[in-house]
Amino acid sequence: MKIRSDIIWVVMAALFSAPIAPPASAAFAPVALAPDGAEPANQQLDQDEAAFSDDELKTFVVAVIEVQRINQDYLDRLGAATSNEEQERMLQSAADRMTDVVHKNGMTVDRFTEILNHAQMNPQLASRVRKHMKELR
Repeated sequence: MKIRSDIIWVVMAALFSAPIAPPASAAFAPVALAPDGAEPANQQLDQDEAAFSDDELKTFVVAVIEVQRINQDYLDRLGAATSNEEQERMLQSAADRMTDVVHKNGMTVDRFTEILNHAQMNPQLASRVRKHMKELR
């Protein structure tokens, strides 16, 4: 069975800043956003930050929280897998659930990944995302 790598690896890689190890080790770090107070790399980042509305960022944050829960659930289960096939089934299931969560929240995986990538590079956008996370947690 082929894992939909275009979904699971993009979402997981984008969500988690640690390098992605093969599925057997599946070690991921928490979401990494640009640090507060850091300088954007260029003026384009400032323009990009304005491209995301607060409503869209709130939707993004809800999806991030749900995707993180799914990720943790499957990481816990992945350690108990007894074969590569079982790991692949679990990863496929995780990818499906993550994709469903992103879509349920009214986003595409591409848009979700785009926002995350910008928040990892842009301190102002990262600060806005953190603010919405604090409001929801």
